[in-house]
This record gives sequence, structure tokens and C-alpha cells, in this order.
Amino acid sequence: MINKKEELRKLYEKMKNCHKCEISSLPENQDRPEGGENPDAEIMIVGIAPSKSKKKRIRKGRFCTNSRMDELICKALNEIGLSEEEDIFGTDTVKCFLPKNRKAKIKEMKEIIKNCRPFLEKEIKIINPKVIILMGREPCNLFNINFEDIRYSTDGKIITGIHHPAYCTRFGLKKGLPEKFLEHFRKVKIIMERV
Repeated sequence: MINKKEELRKLYEKMKNCHKCEISSLPENQDRPEGGENPDAEIMIVGIAPSKSKKKRIRKGRFCTNSRMDELICKALNEIGLSEEEDIFGTDTVKCFLPKNRKAKIKEMKEIIKNCRPFLEKEIKIINPKVIILMGREPCNLFNINFEDIRYSTDGKIITGIHHPAYCTRFGLKKGLPEKFLEHFRKVKIIMERV
């Protein structure tokens, strides 16, 4: 039986000493955020990259803040009876804070994700969650899964993709994406109960 907390500590130490990308030298990345608080969580939520709200709060791997995006995540968790502290391990595809103009540099973004991938894969191996929820285009592309798809990995994990909550709340209101976001979490909960 591995000591998950100790294994994560070692992983994050390596992560903080990674300087493969130019963004690692940015002042905000001298203190990089770690993953969630509960290494025994059955659900791992993988976002795109650490947010400013995550930098402002000391509690690591947390989603529930005052932003509309975070409120949508917490509403989804509450509706299906899950606790962020007890049931969720939150992490990101990219381990550093991104510069403001990240969308304008797609080639660099692909390289950053490639460099960060081993850290995410190691996190998944350590946590060994039953469910991995990929939020946003970059995490979904990394796992080659479409939005709202649900599939099983070779080792029995449930893997699903979903629109990023920021996209849902900013651009998806007319398309009903916030409600689809909530409905998708309900589906995941039903599948978990059947396994």
C-alpha cells in the first residue's frame, strides 16, 4: 500500500523544479499550486490550468470560490450529493499559471501540455480515482475524448469530458450549457452507483 501523500509530495517537489517551458520562469510560477487535499478521493476533476482564484487562496486543489465558474462546479457537486473536500481531487493539465495571452500561442500551449503530461499521469496513478472528469478542450484532447462522452479505461476507470465551466457561463447560456453541465454530473453519479 503506497503512502499517497508522500508520493504526491515527491511529485510536487519535482514539478516545482521543472523548467522545461519559458513560463516556468514567470514570477507567479515560483510558487506553483499543488493538487487536491484528499488523495483518497474517488473522483478526479482535471481542469486546463491553475486560475487566478486558485493563486489567491491557500487551500490547494479547490474549486468553490466566488466566481460564476466555480459556483457552477459546486452546484453540480451539491446536486449529486458530493463534497468537494471529501470526494474530489482537483488538478490541472498544465501545472503552471499561464500568461494572459495564452490563447494566442497555440504552438507553445501544445508544448506546455506535452511537458506537463508526465506530472498529470503520475498524479492519476497515485490517486487511482474511479472517475476522471476532464473539463475543457485541452484535457479532453489530451485523453482523446469528446465533450459529454463517457467511456471506460483499460483499468476500469470512468473517463468523461465536459465543457469547461468558464465557457458554459460566459458563452453557453443561450445553448443551455450550464444545465447540460449539471445534467452530465448527474449521469456520472448514476454510472458510479452502478459500478
